[in-house]
Amino acid sequence: MICGRCGNGNDEGSRFCTVCGSPLTAPPAADPLADAPTISMQPVQPAYPAQSVPSQSSPVQPATRRRTGTIVAIVIAAIAAVALIITGVTLVVWHVSADDPGTSQTPAPTGGEASSPGDASDENDPASSEQSEEDGDGAEMPARTLDQESTDRIVDAYSSTDVAVSVMTEDGLRSYSSRNASKRMVSAGLYLPVYLAYYGTHEDQPSDSAGEMMRSMSNDAANLLIDAVGGVDAIDSWLSANRFSGSSFERRFGDVAASEDGYENYASSDDAARMLSMVAADGADELMSYDIASEGVRIPEGATIHAHRGMGIQDAYNYFVVISDGRTKVALAVMTENLGQERAADLTSQMLATVWDTMFAGAAR
Repeated sequence: MICGRCGNGNDEGSRFCTVCGSPLTAPPAADPLADAPTISMQPVQPAYPAQSVPSQSSPVQPATRRRTGTIVAIVIAAIAAVALIITGVTLVVWHVSADDPGTSQTPAPTGGEASSPGDASDENDPASSEQSEEDGDGAEMPARTLDQESTDRIVDAYSSTDVAVSVMTEDGLRSYSSRNASKRMVSAGLYLPVYLAYYGTHEDQPSDSAGEMMRSMSNDAANLLIDAVGGVDAIDSWLSANRFSGSSFERRFGDVAASEDGYENYASSDDAARMLSMVAADGADELMSYDIASEGVRIPEGATIHAHRGMGIQDAYNYFVVISDGRTKVALAVMTENLGQERAADLTSQMLATVWDTMFAGAAR
């Protein structure tokens, strides 16, 4: 029996070591699992200083709670991301549906009613004035302008070079100008520059000569007014100051010698129509009493006409007319060269009919 202390071999059955006297213990019976490694069921203690270990009865350990919280946060974030994606898709679908012209359930925008592009209008646009309007009873209202293309055909049928025609309303809207409306032409019969220049500088000094000139187209009365203003140059200065760029005065009325020497009075039909609208606005057109019907000009039924006529150098034949239905006035200037009296009168007749039927539509019926 081997001593467990000093390793001395002792006889079997000895109770004490014969060398060191230590008690001897018989070895235990052989165990088939004696050589198998021993597995400890106790938890492994960490190498760092011991910390308190929570009770096994705790339902969740701190580390477990941290892991669970992280997982929950990730899941919530994922759900939120999915919700945002779904919302975005919904918004995109709604937007496409709202922009689709064929969608009948388009939501109305908040904060006010949508306006139609056609709601806005420019009442000063001449193009919009060309269209006839209707009053509250559905009756057609007269237009304020003439159709350019169809009126050009009327004028150009007489001449594309020696005719100029302009139409203007009493309040100064240019309703029609032919292709030569700005051309300077001999202004035979146009006494209006003298009348307007005189009252533009002598507003408080009525003149018998002014009335006489307007009623009878008297050259003598016109020349008295020219002298009162300060001469031909003063008339020309007044025309320039008032932006009548197509008009000029170079001689007195009836001065044949000056005309033969190359001095002439000129105007454009645009300028003449504007002068007519100015005297119409003041009521002075009622002084113009030349009987143009006696020369073959046809007057529309129901219309009131106040006019001057002129003829002179270069076979000029002109008509300056204010046509009215008793409420509204429209100025018409027809200036011609080398056309002759008969054709000039016929053109004036056609223009009066066009103006009356278009710009006085209510009165014509």
